[in-house]
Amino acid sequence: MNIAVLYFGNPPQVEIDRFLEAGSALPHNVSTIFVQDFLKSTKPIDFYDCVIPRPWIVRNLETELHVLEQLKILGVPVLNSFHSICNAKNKKSTLDLLVSAGVPITRSVPIYTLEDFDLASTAMGGLPVVAKDPFGTYGQGVMLVKNFEQAKGVLTDWILASGLILVQKFYSEAMGKDTRVLVIGGKAIGAITRQAQKGEFRSNIELGGVPKGVLLTDEYASLAVRATNALGLQVAGVDILESKDGPLVIEVNSNPGFSRVFEKTTGLDVAKAILEFAVLYSQKGEQ
Repeated sequence: MNIAVLYFGNPPQVEIDRFLEAGSALPHNVSTIFVQDFLKSTKPIDFYDCVIPRPWIVRNLETELHVLEQLKILGVPVLNSFHSICNAKNKKSTLDLLVSAGVPITRSVPIYTLEDFDLASTAMGGLPVVAKDPFGTYGQGVMLVKNFEQAKGVLTDWILASGLILVQKFYSEAMGKDTRVLVIGGKAIGAITRQAQKGEFRSNIELGGVPKGVLLTDEYASLAVRATNALGLQVAGVDILESKDGPLVIEVNSNPGFSRVFEKTTGLDVAKAILEFAVLYSQKGEQ
């Protein structure tokens, strides 16, 4: 079986190495390839039995990921699909789908002009509130707004770039901590907690968040799978916050990093798990 890990953007080399290492132990041909090389390849586009897209990009998704739709038309199983990735990359679309599926989320409201910021923040219980660029990633495009006038310039830039911003309730009881659950093929395989640095509310590892292995409860596993299914994803990282009202989904990541932190913290072989599921997915002929 021929499996391609298809890269968009600039992935960490350690992840590429992990896929190749895990693939070498399987009785299948596993290759990693960048999309520009994939499109120039002399191999027919349906040469692969399964393609695992790893989109390390944020904007211009429709342009960059169009090849995934071509693969679907040709009957090549793609793990994850074009539409599921686009929905996950857009936080507004993510929240809409989660709400439709009855998945509990952090209280949120989109605004399309800063004239509505006061009304939105009041609906969230007043300042401080969390403001998000719907296409932000790695903790960028997220800020805690304590003073609107001081944040106005940044918020204006986000609206100009993305057409809207999300205003969300700030859950102080979480104390800068959340849980990342990794879901592969409809199963939650493991989790870590991430604790923000002192004085920071964002727990992203890229911003200094401290990871810790944690026992995955049935409640968190079920919630993560429900969130993943709501977006039509096969591989996802689901971020969950513990509030006074119980666990709430913050975001769903269609391209969860695993090689630098998650594997080392949990001891799980995530690269192998993704590849093994890709084999099963291909054998079922799913798309």
